[in-house]
Amino acid sequence: MEPNGQAWLLDKASSLIMQPPTCLAIGSHSLAFCDLWRNLNERFAVTVYNQGMTHHTKNAQPFASPRKSDESIRLIEIDESYSGCSWHFHSELQLCHVVRGTGQRLIGDQVCAIEPGEVVLLGSNLPHVWRYDSSDPGDVRAIVVHFDDTVLGADWLQRPELRDVRLLLTRAGQGLQARGRLREMLVEQICGLGEKQGLPRIISLLEMLHLMAESQEMETICSTGYQPVAAQLDVERLRRACDHINEHAHETLDRDTVAKIVHMSGSGFSRFFKAHTGMTFQEFVADVRISRACQLLASSDLSITEIALHCGFPELSTFNRAFRRYRDATPSEYRALLGAVTQ
Repeated sequence: MEPNGQAWLLDKASSLIMQPPTCLAIGSHSLAFCDLWRNLNERFAVTVYNQGMTHHTKNAQPFASPRKSDESIRLIEIDESYSGCSWHFHSELQLCHVVRGTGQRLIGDQVCAIEPGEVVLLGSNLPHVWRYDSSDPGDVRAIVVHFDDTVLGADWLQRPELRDVRLLLTRAGQGLQARGRLREMLVEQICGLGEKQGLPRIISLLEMLHLMAESQEMETICSTGYQPVAAQLDVERLRRACDHINEHAHETLDRDTVAKIVHMSGSGFSRFFKAHTGMTFQEFVADVRISRACQLLASSDLSITEIALHCGFPELSTFNRAFRRYRDATPSEYRALLGAVTQ
C-alpha cells in the first residue's frame, strides 16, 4: 500500500462507488473488489410447474410457466413468501422488475448483486435464478412478466417495421439490463401492467419492447461468447458439477473427480465446463473460494489465515496471490477498504 494509506483507501473507495454496480463475469478476472457477492451455495435442483402443480425433480428440467388459457402474457408478483425456484430456464421471454430486495442473481455465466429497482430482460432458454436475502415482510417485491415471441402470431416479428424489436429479442439471449431514463420509463409501465387485461396489456408490452429496442441504455449481462444451455443432459451435468464444487470448495478439489461424478472423461469435462461457464474448472473453483473469502472478510473477525483455511487455501501465500488476481488487492487491503467505505 502507498505511504498515505488512508488517502489511498478513500480515493479507491470513491472511484468504486462512482462506478455502476459490478458483476462477477464467470470467465472474467477484471473484478472490482468492492463487489461483495455471495457464493453459489444453493443446490441447483430445478422446480417444474405444470398445470398449476409444483414439484421437484431429481433430473433438471425446463421450467414451464403456468398460464391461463385466455392469456398470452403471464404476470407473476413475488413477495417475501416466495421460496424461489432454483437454477432453471424456460421457452418464454422474461421481463423482471425488482421493486425491493437484495441478494444475488445468476444469469447465464454472470453472478451479480440484485439491484433494487432493476429491470432485466431475458431471452428464451437463458438459465437464471434470483436469490433474495430476506424473508421478512415487506423486504421483497418483484414483478415478473412471461411472454412468447409468438405473442402476436408465428411470423409477426418478420415484418420490416419490427426489425429493431427482432434484434432486441435476439440480444436478450444473453440477458439485458435497462439503465438510466429507460429503466424509469419501464418501471412505470411494468407497475401498471397488473391493472390491464386483454388488448391494453398487449399494447403495453409492445410499447415496452419499442422503448427497449430504440434505446442505447440496454446493457448486455452475459459474456460475449455465452450460449444458453439447451440440452437437459447438459443442465443436469452442470448442476451436479456446481453442486459438488460449492459443497466441497473448502476441501481439495480436482477436475477428474468432478468429471467422474458427471460421467465424463477429464478432457471432455474440461471442454464442456469451459463451453458452458466461460472459464476453466480451476478458475471457477478459485472464483467460488475468493467470493467466500470476500464475504468472511466483510462479515467476520476471523484472521486472514483462518479465512484462507476456511476457503480451501492451505497456504497463506497461495491465498494472497489468488485474491490479488481476482480482486486486484490483497485480503488485508480489501478489508481495510471495506472499513473506509463504511465509515
